[in-house]
Amino acid sequence: SVFQRTTEEIKSIIEVCKENDIEIIGNVFRRTAEETKKIIEVCKENNIEITGSVFLKSSQKLKENIDYIREEFGSEYLLPLIVSKDNKTLRTVLPYLREQGYLEYIKNSASILSLKLEQIQERERFIKKQGGSIIDERGKFNSIFGLSNKNYERRVAELKESVEPEKKGKSKKSLARVVKDVPIMNANEAQSIFEEITEEDQQLDA
Repeated sequence: SVFQRTTEEIKSIIEVCKENDIEIIGNVFRRTAEETKKIIEVCKENNIEITGSVFLKSSQKLKENIDYIREEFGSEYLLPLIVSKDNKTLRTVLPYLREQGYLEYIKNSASILSLKLEQIQERERFIKKQGGSIIDERGKFNSIFGLSNKNYERRVAELKESVEPEKKGKSKKSLARVVKDVPIMNANEAQSIFEEITEEDQQLDA
């Protein structure tokens, strides 16, 4: 960051940005002036818009991502928020999204690439279980994919808490209706049924 650079380094980076008409934002100070030049060159060579996200990767890592994406998926996917993602994630997630028919949506909704494949699949199952759609009405990935791990776990826990009381209520009502329709022949049988109901209620409330 800017606080880890000397005054001279900061001046050099700012000069590089001005020479290339690049907005001077926090991410550019992650790299040296020389590395910033290389990143800019890589982006210009590949017609990639130069935004703050491209400075999250070194010029070498950026080029590796660009070469992989162009070869496997085409130049239309050479966008700042895609090429700046982790290479391992790109190599596992992009083929999966293509297989599922969702690849084209990352052009306008690339935040899903911040998740690992296992996390995407888990959230996909969660959405489908709730009767939701993976792609929303705006043509973007469901907002569940944009949640942090902490917020996602909270959402799952909240849903589970709201469903449990409902399940318990339904179970008790069903049991009451069944018992009500059972003819009771004597006092011993009535006592036995009462004990079974009590035991089941205790298990449901546990």
